[in-house]
Amino acid sequence: MNTNNAVIIVTHNRLALLKECVSACLDQTAPFSRIIIVNNNSTDGTGEYLKKLADETKKPTVTVITKEDNLGGAGGFYEGMNAILESGSGIDNVLLIDDDAILRKDYMEQLLRYQDRLNVSGHGSKGKYGRPGKQHALAGSVMTNGVIDISHRRTIINRLAFLEKPVERIQYKTQSFKCDTATFCGLLIPMDLLKKAGLPKKEYFIWYDDSEYCLRLPGVTVIPSAVLEHKTKLMDSKTNILDRTSWKSYYGFRNRLDTAKEHFGPLTALIVDMEYFTLRLISIAMTFSPDKGQRDHALFNIKMITDAARDGRFGNLGRNPDYMQ
Repeated sequence: MNTNNAVIIVTHNRLALLKECVSACLDQTAPFSRIIIVNNNSTDGTGEYLKKLADETKKPTVTVITKEDNLGGAGGFYEGMNAILESGSGIDNVLLIDDDAILRKDYMEQLLRYQDRLNVSGHGSKGKYGRPGKQHALAGSVMTNGVIDISHRRTIINRLAFLEKPVERIQYKTQSFKCDTATFCGLLIPMDLLKKAGLPKKEYFIWYDDSEYCLRLPGVTVIPSAVLEHKTKLMDSKTNILDRTSWKSYYGFRNRLDTAKEHFGPLTALIVDMEYFTLRLISIAMTFSPDKGQRDHALFNIKMITDAARDGRFGNLGRNPDYMQ
């Protein structure tokens, strides 16, 4: 575990969580060499806290990137990863987290121990006797309110239709398992692999930037013993997807279609587009509901999915002023 590791934290107006997140990063049993924090135009005192943190923290090196606009998670990780690439600072691995991800003390230690075993066995980034081997991006378990949130680590069950499903909970009882896509909630990327994969699509703003990025990697290995607490609310899986939509869903629908087009080709993009067409038909049927709230939400879904499908189809990315909080 004699490596130089960096963590990139993206934050926006969540000062209390950011402080807890940074504290956990400073308390790792396998310490970071660099902490890079991208401040997405926070207005809650985050700037003052980060200036003091950078001035007072001697080790690890703390770098603050302050943006005059909110670039979203996609833009924030783009900026942080680009800063590492440009610095040429001898970093071996880069961990990606948002400000609401609280690492357990041994999170990095668990990932790096597994990475060491891969290197010794000849299947890691260095390979046995120094020969190059297959590189691995690593991730841990994401816990929310004491429960593993399986939505963060997924496998593609149908590549033609670009259908994903979360890795089954029983897999978290094993030493390790593979998945196709993972969120940037605790994803560790070896530096050599990052250089090959490049930077995330900052134009995605939020959502699917991590899935698209993982599809450039040779898969992700999850180490369940590496645990972080994600301080957010668990999604209610019992409700219909059309009942859970919000302004953020526009970016999820749009970016998924763009990802399908980018990685699986025009036929898959057409299938995803037809899926959206079906969801619009269902939303139209929901406008006949006797419940006014459901009718209003159905009208929102019709417009949102139509806009997302159009923009995903034609590559109109970036922030959309109609879908901002």
